[in-house]
This record gives sequence, C-alpha cells and structure tokens, in this order.
Amino acid sequence: MVSLFFKLGLADQLYLMLLLIALVILVVKYDKIPYNLKPLIWLTASHFTAEIFADYINYELHQNNLFIYHLLTPIEYLCLSLIFFKTFASKSLSLLVLWSILTYFLFVVICELMWEPIEVNNSIAFIAECLLVVYWCFVYFKKLLQQEDDYRPEHDRTFWVIISILIYFTGNLFILGTFNYFVEYKLAMGPQIYYTGYAFYYIFYLVVIATHTLNYFRDYDYRSG
Repeated sequence: MVSLFFKLGLADQLYLMLLLIALVILVVKYDKIPYNLKPLIWLTASHFTAEIFADYINYELHQNNLFIYHLLTPIEYLCLSLIFFKTFASKSLSLLVLWSILTYFLFVVICELMWEPIEVNNSIAFIAECLLVVYWCFVYFKKLLQQEDDYRPEHDRTFWVIISILIYFTGNLFILGTFNYFVEYKLAMGPQIYYTGYAFYYIFYLVVIATHTLNYFRDYDYRSG
C-alpha cells in the first residue's frame, strides 16, 4: 500500500489523501451527520476503494483498469441519488429519484452491451449520470426559493455539499465525457485534460471536509420544508 502510494503522481497522491481524510472524518462524525448526507460516507468509501484498486491494477499489474470505473459509475449515482431522495420533502420527487436509479442502471447495462465494453472508458454512461445529477441539483435549488425568509443557505451544510456536487459533475461532464475521443485519436492533450478534472475532485472533497469539521455550518430539516 505504501509502496504503491509513492509510485503515484502528485495529483493521484493528493486525491487519495483527501479521500482518506474525508472518509475518516465521516466515520468519526457519523452520528452527527444529518440524515440526508449520510450516503456521503458510502460515496467516499466507494471512491477510495475504486481508486486503490484502479491504481494497483495500473501501476502494479500494468493492466487496463477501466472496468473499475464501469462498476463505480452506477454505485456513485446510487449514493448521490440517496442524498437527493433524503433531501426532497416531496414524495413525488423522492419517488422520481428512486425510479431514476432503476432507469439509470438499465441504461448502464445497455451501454455495456452495445457501445462501451469494459475495455474502454464509459463516457456515455458518465454523461448520463452527470445530466441526471445536475438536474437534481437544480431541482434542489428551485426548492430553496420556496424556503422561509429566515433560511440562510450560506450556513446550510447541505447547500454547500450540493454546490460542490454541481461543480464536480458540471466540470467532469466535459472532461470525462469526451475522454474516449482523445484516446481514440491519440491526442497529446488527452492526459492533461484528464488530470484537469482532478481540480473538481479536490473541490468536492475539500467542501465535504470543511462542512463536517467547521462549526460555521448548520443542518436544516428538509423533511419539514
């Protein structure tokens, strides 16, 4: 594990450290995490586990590790969907989120069978995930406009987590969504563009760490609003 860590580039090392720090914080403070953000621990754990296995396969076994991300994408959407499911007070919206999980899983299977075998990056499935997550983010923001006048989003832990999710998926929509194009045509800028996406990983997990360690942030009961 330690020897593998030192074989990684700086960008990967920093990402793994942020993942580990975030995971430890979420585990230690699990009882204090608001009910709607508890799926963050499973999201972080899945990201950390996927990165460890992907790096091991790449740097130690020198084999294609893209199948790891084929497995990660639906798990990632499941975790994120549960956050929105627990956040939305509307039963109809919550039900729609649940149906989107099943629909997305079926779409991923179709992509695997018809367009994106495990040897290539699952760009189409990732684009679909991004579009769904961005849509749920904007539904959340629309619901915020209906909150009472004394609601302060700048102090709301969930607000900042959703903001970071939106940044994460909006940025990576264009980077990972076009990754196959750069690989297929062997464009030199491909690796540089890929590692640019790490900035969005850092932003997301820095927000997760900050919102669960600083006393500035508060929790809002979305079930009542």
